[in-house]
Amino acid sequence: MKGPRHLKWWWALPLLGVVGCVEYLFFVRLRPGQWADEAAFLAWVNWWPRTGLDSPVRAFLDLLPAMCAVIAVLFLIYRVIRDRSFVRAAVASLAAVAAVGSTQLLKHFVLERPDFNFGTAMNSFPSGHTTTAAAAMG
Repeated sequence: MKGPRHLKWWWALPLLGVVGCVEYLFFVRLRPGQWADEAAFLAWVNWWPRTGLDSPVRAFLDLLPAMCAVIAVLFLIYRVIRDRSFVRAAVASLAAVAAVGSTQLLKHFVLERPDFNFGTAMNSFPSGHTTTAAAAMG
């Protein structure tokens, strides 16, 4: 007898945890990782203005998490009306709030970023923009 199909994917959870820890340790806590991150950012900054797309694309990318959240709220309203049940919408909303809240908690209070004087001391790991967009679409 075969078990539930979703159980074969649970191995990915600890793997993702290990990968996240390695990324944090290298790109946030260690000098070479911060240097690599800053070098990539400076390369992007030097390339980006030459494209002529600076203002519209950056404005769109800044609005993307909010747009994902609006789409998710509209979809939740549709599902509540269609299913006449608030349970799924409530669970989805709580999961999204928990994801965004835990990201902000980790970013601002738990995970520290040492300042190696590369130009930015703020912690961008984990990404709030990415978490918001993923939680909204999830």
